[in-house]
Amino acid sequence: STLAALMDKPVAFAGTEAADALVVNVDALQQALPHTPLPLKTLLAWSADWVAQGGRLLGKPTRFDVRSGAY
Repeated sequence: STLAALMDKPVAFAGTEAADALVVNVDALQQALPHTPLPLKTLLAWSADWVAQGGRLLGKPTRFDVRSGAY
């Protein structure tokens, strides 16, 4: 992973992937909100730098593992 490489950390995945996928069409959202292109590599580099410098974290769960939509 690019983020792991930027942070000089190994990549480790746990658990098993689900049989189905969550897919969304963001076309309407992209039309409704102003868009400034930001390369993913730039965002990852900023995030890695933030963590490396001890940037403030809110200590809140990301809930990335929730599949029901109830966060």
